[in-house]
Amino acid sequence: MFPVWDLLACYGIVLTFLTTIWFIRHIWKYLRSFMCPKKFNFLETGKWAVVTGATDGIGKEYALNLAKRGMNICLISRNETKLASVADDISRRHEVKTSIIAVDFFDITEKIYEDISLQLENLDIGVLVNNVGATHDQQYFHEIKSRTSIRNIVLCNIFPPIMLTHMVLPKMIEKKSGVIVNISSIVACHPHPFIAIYTASKAFVDLFSRSIREEVKSYGITVQTVLPSFISTKLIGNARPRRLIPKAYEYVGSAIKTVGNESRTYGYWSHALLAYLIDYVPVTFHPSSFVSPMISVRKKLLKMKKR
Repeated sequence: MFPVWDLLACYGIVLTFLTTIWFIRHIWKYLRSFMCPKKFNFLETGKWAVVTGATDGIGKEYALNLAKRGMNICLISRNETKLASVADDISRRHEVKTSIIAVDFFDITEKIYEDISLQLENLDIGVLVNNVGATHDQQYFHEIKSRTSIRNIVLCNIFPPIMLTHMVLPKMIEKKSGVIVNISSIVACHPHPFIAIYTASKAFVDLFSRSIREEVKSYGITVQTVLPSFISTKLIGNARPRRLIPKAYEYVGSAIKTVGNESRTYGYWSHALLAYLIDYVPVTFHPSSFVSPMISVRKKLLKMKKR
């Protein structure tokens, strides 16, 4: 029999080897994604890209970036005036066709999805970006007074990716080509107190994407999950841009280059670095390690509201 110390030494060597491999793999993945990504030809997937939540922030920037690559853009959002303005801006900048669909994703009826389906029916859709989403004030779950707001987050964050993916997949499978980008969030990776519903809904988007990806990858369809951290958009009160908080155009300019390279991406170098560092924290400490910073963020947001 081996002495106990010899067994422990062997275990240590194996563990060190596996940790080193894990570290090298992540460094390579990081470098490949953000420093030397392979170019992806979006036009080979189809003539049209559909983007939800497209009037500002991440959605608008995805629409602009895809138009820059020669794709016609179908914009879906709630405010028809803003949609028309963004569509005009895209057409003027990139000389592509645009289409707009004004819908309220807080609507609980299936009619909105029937209307969307009818308007998408004759488009050669190559790319779908499921970006539309909603969040809630940072507060204890039991302190949320409006059950309508709870329902709205579920309706807006979960139903659109499911329903729109279901609409476009059959034709993508038929032509064996297509890209579906689902915008989740870095909070989907670990428990986050005070934004429990938002966190859970974004975790759903992540797992939905990963599950669908396995179903359709043999058809040549790319399904990507994007997990951003803080970005300077109205979702987080247009926070002042910093190294860890890029502007929306900076973030999407980086994230869109990972399509075809990464099936699950944090989209931006500093967000990926943050995620990798969090992964080093033992799982048992995750919930408690997020409480203090989340309380701090909550206090700042409450102060902003009082101004």
